[in-house]
Amino acid sequence: MAENADSLDSRLSVDVLRHGRRICEQTGVDCANYHYLRPILRRLGIVTSAYSHSDFYQDALHEAIASANQPRIAISGTADYAWLLENSPLVTAAGSNASNLEVVVSDVCATPLRYSLIAADKSAINASILQTDIRTDFSLENQDAVIADAFLTQFPNRDDRLSILDQWKRSLRLGGLAITTAQVQAESTPATKSGVGKIHSQNVGALYEQSEYPEILGFSASGFTNLVSKHTTGRTSRIYANEEELMDEVTEIGFTVVDVQQRIVHYPALDRILSYREVVLRKDS
Repeated sequence: MAENADSLDSRLSVDVLRHGRRICEQTGVDCANYHYLRPILRRLGIVTSAYSHSDFYQDALHEAIASANQPRIAISGTADYAWLLENSPLVTAAGSNASNLEVVVSDVCATPLRYSLIAADKSAINASILQTDIRTDFSLENQDAVIADAFLTQFPNRDDRLSILDQWKRSLRLGGLAITTAQVQAESTPATKSGVGKIHSQNVGALYEQSEYPEILGFSASGFTNLVSKHTTGRTSRIYANEEELMDEVTEIGFTVVDVQQRIVHYPALDRILSYREVVLRKDS
């Protein structure tokens, strides 16, 4: 019996936890507390992902895929293998044309790249990998679309974000689309951060205990929350102050803004509402 997307995702998430840290360390990138936990955090809903914006990505990608005979899609900063699962927004948007896709998966770390190839093989997606720091080199061209989920906000430095946007634009064919999301500061924020860490740990522990993982991994809730604490410690990111800041950056690089939508996402780890912008950009020159 063929392995379905959920069972494959479950199996790979455990494998990444057990073996991904070593791969990260061999890569020489300071991400060992990030990539090896990311698939489980996504499955538990502790982090947002492309699945949080599934209908947006499906609609935008359907347009890009429908306009090409053999669509060329680049995934920028993949975080984990989820884009290549058969129920992902990318594969769903492709539908019966999934086997015609030419997908390049990029990240600076080998861990998500290695497992993306495994997921792609199970989904019958023609995928290759590109291990690179996109701020300096993407080395792709004539792509029909570049997709990235909440990637820009991983870089607090504005020059880094502009470099990434420029690399996206260079990689696209004329008329090609950059399809992405970015978190924007919500209009109302908590008055105080007092007790936030305790609430986060309690909620993460509860989500873990309600899942399949305690039996599979043999970790207690406290053991798992300690891992998550290491995951979050030292992580640097920056939420956009407002939509205008995001639009200023994409237009400075010369993208045409095709569509901007607001998406409100519930973040269960803090029982908080997050505000995102779903953005479609086009290369017109």
